Amino acid sequence: MIFVYYFFDFFNKKNEYKNNFIYINIQYLFIMIRLSYTHSKIILEKELYPLTIYGTYHKKKKHLFNCEHIVPQSYDQKVNGDLHLLFLSCKIINSLRNNYRFIDKIEKKDIYKFSYINYDINHQMIIKPYCNDSYECAFSHQKRSFLPPIYSRGIIARSLLYYHEKYKNHNVLDKVIDYHLLKTWNEKYKVTEAEYFRNSQIYEFQRNINPFIYYV
Repeated sequence: MIFVYYFFDFFNKKNEYKNNFIYINIQYLFIMIRLSYTHSKIILEKELYPLTIYGTYHKKKKHLFNCEHIVPQSYDQKVNGDLHLLFLSCKIINSLRNNYRFIDKIEKKDIYKFSYINYDINHQMIIKPYCNDSYECAFSHQKRSFLPPIYSRGIIARSLLYYHEKYKNHNVLDKVIDYHLLKTWNEKYKVTEAEYFRNSQIYEFQRNINPFIYYV
């Protein structure tokens, strides 16, 4: 009941807490139970709503998915058990993302430096060295950059805003994404019901929420 009070009290007062996308005076929302990565991975795969960051999840194909760390483990291992920073992902795309920086667009001069990921009518993955039509996401080993799917950009933004506010590791965040792009994605790509539901589920396991996930 305490959680319910804080949760809805926060949403009712969100305009008081919000200042240029940075929330203040809500540190109590970040008090959490720290889980091991092994425990969190089991919860992610078996207990949480299957909100995938890359690829479309299906129970019959769950062996094709694994755990994506929005903040790469190579940058900050201390947070690898935080469920707000872990998502299901297609194994192949997760591997291709590596620890590359998220970007919003590909400059014209760089189009041949990227590989483009899409799916055929049978939902089989296709990776092309050049794509002149639609594609789901793209990556470049040369540029060390990853262009995520449109449907995951808001999810990524709110997860990283949570990281920025809770862990205060600004140097790591800058390696992962440009902060101004982060704010743009958060504003442009609105919270989905799946995000909202997953956020409440995570509270049941680690007793904190991501306050950047709210209804407007």
